[in-house]
Amino acid sequence: MHLILTLGFRLKTSDPNYVRIQELWTKQREEKAQKQAEDYNRTKISPEERAALKLFRAAIKGRTSEEIEKITKAIERAVSKIESL
Repeated sequence: MHLILTLGFRLKTSDPNYVRIQELWTKQREEKAQKQAEDYNRTKISPEERAALKLFRAAIKGRTSEEIEKITKAIERAVSKIESL
């Protein structure tokens, strides 16, 4: 944010607008983080889902982004097939 304000908008750090925008940005980031935490707490997952996530994380550990993309697409295809049954 500092680079955007100083280089992009040519604001000095002592400018009241710089301080106001920086405070607003920080406040919005904190609110977003709080909302994400609240959303996560509302959508607790079952033990089965937690186990599946653990297995998935183990399967993708150390893989390249291309390999992870292939695995994700394969999972999406399998889910589509299961849902269509």
